Amino acid sequence: MDVAEAFSCIGWTVKLYPVFHYDPSIVFPNIEIIRRPLRNRVLRYFRERWFWKWCALLAVFRHTSLNTPILYGHVHLLTFDSHIKYFRKGPRWVWTFGIDVWGERAKIWCSYLNRLDHIVSISKYTADRMVEEGVVVPISVIPCCTDINTFVPTTIPKYIRRNEILICGRMSLQESYKGHEVLFNALPIAEKILGKQLAIRVVGTGDNVERLQSVVKTMGISDRVIFTGRIQQQELIEAFQHCGVFCMPSRVDRNSTGFWTGEGFGIVYVEAAACGRPVIASCEGGAIETVVPGETGLLVDPRSPQDVAEALAKILGSLDLADKMGMAGRVLVEKQFSREVFVENIKRLVLDA
Repeated sequence: MDVAEAFSCIGWTVKLYPVFHYDPSIVFPNIEIIRRPLRNRVLRYFRERWFWKWCALLAVFRHTSLNTPILYGHVHLLTFDSHIKYFRKGPRWVWTFGIDVWGERAKIWCSYLNRLDHIVSISKYTADRMVEEGVVVPISVIPCCTDINTFVPTTIPKYIRRNEILICGRMSLQESYKGHEVLFNALPIAEKILGKQLAIRVVGTGDNVERLQSVVKTMGISDRVIFTGRIQQQELIEAFQHCGVFCMPSRVDRNSTGFWTGEGFGIVYVEAAACGRPVIASCEGGAIETVVPGETGLLVDPRSPQDVAEALAKILGSLDLADKMGMAGRVLVEKQFSREVFVENIKRLVLDA
């Protein structure tokens, strides 16, 4: 929706086809949703499980003209591009994110990507991975954005929990790369360095939560690790605003089959910075593009609890440094990751492509 709204802001007529279920009560100004919602769950299941490709193709043919530009919101939608390219002569672009086009996945999609007119990547890291695997189509890097009028620093600094570390992210058994366990192991080390107790607030859900709770219990730090589960946006904003530091030591892994896990960008780092708090991010993947080391936060080895602990101690040990980094992070987001900058980046993309 950020992309669709940005094109609308620069004067384009935007028609959006959501492949899967969406809430029809949500209305977006100047954007036409060209899909009729199905109330029947069975019919909706069959459409989204088996017939989504043909429904999307039909929507394209019914609602576009010969030279209408077509933007694929995800690389997986390129499976029906071979049908569209013969009947629509307008430019065809795709938005790419991270593991969807890293390593072996880039090889799988390479031939599809090279048929397009332009590719947009949310990070230079992801763009480089595609080039490594043979993608030759021009690639533009447009970082994700956040709403700097919604994600704002606290107006009540005394509410900041100076000894609290916040981590937000999906906890998945299949993709356990966010760094929760490394952070848990770093906690006692950081406490020893600082000579005081700290706390970790864990926001998010997933099928790995119970195992992580068991790990925390085994380590004997259950009293200092709070699992909140899924929370509403306003609660999330307050969690960002009032943490001592945001830390997610997310690593990039490549398994034996060549498939990767890792952060293609890491929007939570930007959201935390927008809320005026210092950020500790991984030195791997797209996360490095969200932090100015030493100014808005620190980059750490996501495989080293000692490295993470030292970064935590450095920031949490100095109130002035934490607030200075938080203020610098807010300025960084305003300059590079706001919706206004995002719209300008897309305007420049349209002019240059």
